[in-house]
Amino acid sequence: MKIAESRVSPKNTTTVPSAVRKALNLKAGDVIEWHVEEEKIVIKKKSQ
Repeated sequence: MKIAESRVSPKNTTTVPSAVRKALNLKAGDVIEWHVEEEKIVIKKKSQ
């Protein structure tokens, strides 16, 4: 289920969309993990 999209900048950065921040309850300083699963990217909030 798609809830948002973002674009990679020329400096290879991106912004975490508001809908994703809300869904994961992300706040400044939180760490997110990036996982590659076959052809998909999965982003998870890192457990403390």
